[in-house]
Amino acid sequence: MRAIARALFVVSLLGAGMSALLLAPTYERGLVAERPVVDLGEVNQGETRRAVFEVKNRFAEPVTLTRVVKSCSCTVVKAPLGQIDPGATFEVATDWMTGGSRGPKRARLTLVYDLSDGQTLQTDLLIRAEISPDVRVEPAVARFSRETNRCVLRFGTNRLDRLVLERPHCSHRAFRAEMVSNSEVCVSFHPDEWPWRDPPPAFLRVHTNSPNEPVCNVALQVLPEEDGSAVQPSDD
Repeated sequence: MRAIARALFVVSLLGAGMSALLLAPTYERGLVAERPVVDLGEVNQGETRRAVFEVKNRFAEPVTLTRVVKSCSCTVVKAPLGQIDPGATFEVATDWMTGGSRGPKRARLTLVYDLSDGQTLQTDLLIRAEISPDVRVEPAVARFSRETNRCVLRFGTNRLDRLVLERPHCSHRAFRAEMVSNSEVCVSFHPDEWPWRDPPPAFLRVHTNSPNEPVCNVALQVLPEEDGSAVQPSDD
């Protein structure tokens, strides 16, 4: 009986230990950001916004932060390159200049670091925002087909005292652009001049008085003849 009791006691201890292990919090190893994505919300064109990431070394050994790779030249980054002790926390601060961007935008930072055994690892950080332009345009994308060969785009201002539009022109000869009022541009589409088999991206470009976006680009989208689905233009 005593042997059975001792065996049951040992089993209960093992079970308690296993339960403690299962319930214990698990931590990701590496250089880990407390908040790897910073959402700046709505930001105006021409603004510079700061984003700060708190990063912790969750290895049991020092690591060496060798560089920070930026996805965009619009960011200026400050980070403590060199040895990061185990358990140490440091800041990665970046100033993000929105410039003439518009709409949803992202900027990625990649922390590149080495372990003592020679391994090179990386941690990604992300900044995102919705950039409000000085000049708004409706529709945001002009769509055309053989049957729809004309579109009037209306421009307005979000922050400028007054809006000046000049010299509208299109990137492809199948389109023609002309001012029809101080705030409207009419684009006409000539299907016979469009390369239907290998369509390129096309844009309307309008010069403005915005200091942040002196040339406003509007995508011109053509529906292919085969299935009627839109060909998406790439960013200029």
